Amino acid sequence: GEMEGMTIDGRFLTGRELIDEFEKHVRYAYEHKEVEDDLSTDLVWYLWTGKYSSLFGKRAMTTFERYFIKDKNTHKEVKNPYYRLRENEDVVKKMLEEFDMNPEQGRIINGHTPVKERDGENPIKANGKMLVIDGGFSKAYQSTTGIAGYTLLYNSFGMQL
Repeated sequence: GEMEGMTIDGRFLTGRELIDEFEKHVRYAYEHKEVEDDLSTDLVWYLWTGKYSSLFGKRAMTTFERYFIKDKNTHKEVKNPYYRLRENEDVVKKMLEEFDMNPEQGRIINGHTPVKERDGENPIKANGKMLVIDGGFSKAYQSTTGIAGYTLLYNSFGMQL
């Protein structure tokens, strides 16, 4: 398969080009907080909850539903294919190559993602090519994850999870 893409300012972008474009707009929006009705501000909001956002990664955010609707069927946040594909070593190597990283030596560190250890989920993905950290440090997530999260240490002893 191919990476998801989207059209921004008339250009269809995927992979690193898309991430670089997002970064450019986020930096512009940060530096120009007084501007509220431009593409850069719109893209900041998109990155918060957008279907193909590299930061959000779900079809929709259901925070409102969790607070105000008792029907738990409305609370489900469907994750995008990334969460399934990050288990595949070949896919992760392709992501590393997209960012000019050595696919044999490189690693992707995926932070701020709960790891459901109590359900048997492993924070080490794709034969060690991806490490998922910070999955549950928040007390609110501990009933979901079963632990208080993962932290990655990297020092003279190597990488430790």
